[in-house]
Amino acid sequence: MFLTFQGSFGIPLDRITLLITVNFLVQLLADLASAKFADRIGYRPLIITAHICAAVGLAGLGIFPLIFSDPFTALLVSVVIYAAGGGIIEVLISPIVEACPITEKNRRQ
Repeated sequence: MFLTFQGSFGIPLDRITLLITVNFLVQLLADLASAKFADRIGYRPLIITAHICAAVGLAGLGIFPLIFSDPFTALLVSVVIYAAGGGIIEVLISPIVEACPITEKNRRQ
């Protein structure tokens, strides 16, 4: 995906790697923040917000570069949005799945 952006928008490889690094760091920060705020705000509002962020960020990868004057800035904004959503989802979905009254949670069908 990022190599497509490199070819389409002429973004150098070092900036592409910066996008990947920012994605990782934002996910880690979202992991830490969501664990802290889940008890205060509640799981449901955070998970709904996380899914909205993930959807907007992923859609933004295709839309924002066409709107912003700088495609790299557009991709950076999109990456931050979907990474925040993904980080929150990563931390909060596991406890919800574990709380479900299913006997074989790890079984694949």
